[in-house]
Amino acid sequence: MPSLHLTETALEARDGERLDRRLPYAQTAMVWLRRGLGMPGAARHSCVITPRDGRGPALLVSEAMFRAGGAVPAAQARAGYRGFIRALHARLAECGATVECRAGASARAHRWMGAVAVALMGLGGGLTALLVRLQWVHEPAVEIPLAGWIHTLLVFGYGALLWRIRRGRAPFHYLPGALPDGYLPRCEEDFRKAEEKADPLPVAGAGKAVDSRIASS
Repeated sequence: MPSLHLTETALEARDGERLDRRLPYAQTAMVWLRRGLGMPGAARHSCVITPRDGRGPALLVSEAMFRAGGAVPAAQARAGYRGFIRALHARLAECGATVECRAGASARAHRWMGAVAVALMGLGGGLTALLVRLQWVHEPAVEIPLAGWIHTLLVFGYGALLWRIRRGRAPFHYLPGALPDGYLPRCEEDFRKAEEKADPLPVAGAGKAVDSRIASS
């Protein structure tokens, strides 16, 4: 897996000493932050970097790349990916080029998630109304087993859950200097800051800042 380096003028992907790819910041058209639905502790965050004018394929940078095949602890990999994305946006802002910064799901995926969620909730609501009618309104009444009610509520619940996930992944644009919350992995530093904000007493021994201008897997 190639290592990623942020130079003064370009993002470089290297395989040892060999330069695999070089993408100048000024030739970057779009940076797209995404997040998945991985299990706790899994690599969930990724970034797609698209060059301008079709200058080669898009470059995918994922949190998993910083795991180095499992050789790097998950917390260190999250910090490495986070530092790389922050440094990349700082470089893009410095170069002065017009770069489209977006986050969230694609518009097509967002529409499909909404359609499936509405369909599931509609199906669950319709089945619930049918079961209520059969058991309490219909003559003669039909005794509905508990499993039927549970399955019906699960269908509606899955739809409601998907709708909530969809709302949290609506596509939007942001500025390079204002990275959106939720699209970078949280690190121990974030939890420490949250504790300091909640505690009126100052916390001694704050951690040293890490220079993350160059990140490699």
